[in-house]
Amino acid sequence: FMIMLTSLDIDLNAHAHDYKQVMRENREYFASPSTYISPSIEQISKESDAYKISERTNISYMLKEFELRRAARTHARTMQSKTGRLDTNKLHSYKISDDLFRRNTVVNRGQSHGLFFLVDFSGSMSYCIRDLMKSLTSLTMFCRLSNIPFEVYTFTDNYTAFKDGQLDTVDRISRRTSGSVPTSAPTDANIGKNFFLRNILSSRMNLKEYNEACVIIRAMANGQSLVDRMGGTPLAQALMACVPMVEKFKKNNGLDCISFVTMTDGMSDGISGNSLVDLNNELAYKPGYVTYLDKVTKKSYTAYIKHANYSHYMTSTLCGLIIKSIQDRFNANTIGYFIGDKKNIGPTLDQLGVAGGDAKDWSLRTKLTEQYKDEGFITVPALGYDEYFIISPKTFAMKAALENDDQKPAGDVSVRKVFSDFKRQIGRRDRSRSLFKSFVARITAKDAA
Repeated sequence: FMIMLTSLDIDLNAHAHDYKQVMRENREYFASPSTYISPSIEQISKESDAYKISERTNISYMLKEFELRRAARTHARTMQSKTGRLDTNKLHSYKISDDLFRRNTVVNRGQSHGLFFLVDFSGSMSYCIRDLMKSLTSLTMFCRLSNIPFEVYTFTDNYTAFKDGQLDTVDRISRRTSGSVPTSAPTDANIGKNFFLRNILSSRMNLKEYNEACVIIRAMANGQSLVDRMGGTPLAQALMACVPMVEKFKKNNGLDCISFVTMTDGMSDGISGNSLVDLNNELAYKPGYVTYLDKVTKKSYTAYIKHANYSHYMTSTLCGLIIKSIQDRFNANTIGYFIGDKKNIGPTLDQLGVAGGDAKDWSLRTKLTEQYKDEGFITVPALGYDEYFIISPKTFAMKAALENDDQKPAGDVSVRKVFSDFKRQIGRRDRSRSLFKSFVARITAKDAA
């Protein structure tokens, strides 16, 4: 079979919420007399401040890597040219040198960068969301110190508005049967209305707002916000909706290129097809081609899938095609972070079609598995992305583990125990820095090219 899906004109007022709305709703919810949370917001605020202080070493390392790469790029762009005017300081050497003219040093302007994050806020992320929010705090701290514009959005289908001092649960329940996003062409993708993009962190925030937002996202990760609750994984819907948002972000900040980053632990919720083809009923287990057409650029992207499998394989393939269109349209670095299983990454490799997929190239699979175990993450080829990381949940938790190690009470311990603890901490630090280094290298890749 062959199915074409075209991009949608999605009402962002209904599906995308700016950080001011996100903060206002959560602030009012936490301040409501009927709201009780433990630990309190004050305690969470103290934990957030302590974490920022503890992260200074890692942030300094990222800044060092970034400045080194920026200095190298500046040096590579530096050229010298003759002015045509004599340099009187060189006239004495006219008998032995023809180079008697003044020179100008010209440094070509480098490219300006920005970061746009899409973060999965589905229920299956609950085992790692706390550590992921801490990592986002670290990354955005780095961006603020480096003057890199950024926007961080969660995507979910389980948002509940807070109005007039109470949660609008009636609206949340009714949305589940609210139908599909309006289409304008038969080939437009058929996607449900029940999805939201929530702007949790932004470079547009002042310092007070940013600090408050860091506290709110910690409370969200703890499951203490009934406004922002974890739900499904509407990744394909979020990717389609965020395209005009990325365009606005790039234009408003005057950016030459952006790094578009997705963070998830699973495949997107299924899309059934369009008004012409219903994959669930007609083509569930047949092989075919999926084509995505960007209505603005008029450029199409096609990929083969083995079978639709009730739309899940098709939707995952579609996500890759949308990522590719974002890459081309906005001169974007496209980076994916997939939070893998703690030990077994075989199913993840199968889902992504890596290491032979169903064919199972065992030698490559064994190599990737060992690397995943040793380093805590691997990079694999994935449709649409420039670089795709599969990361162990332990990698996100490294900083917390280091903090716990530092807080162990002193006492009579053996030399072997001290050495073992030291070796473990060094290993965690090196793996964490290796990941940071890979991230910095990727976000500067377009400028290097």
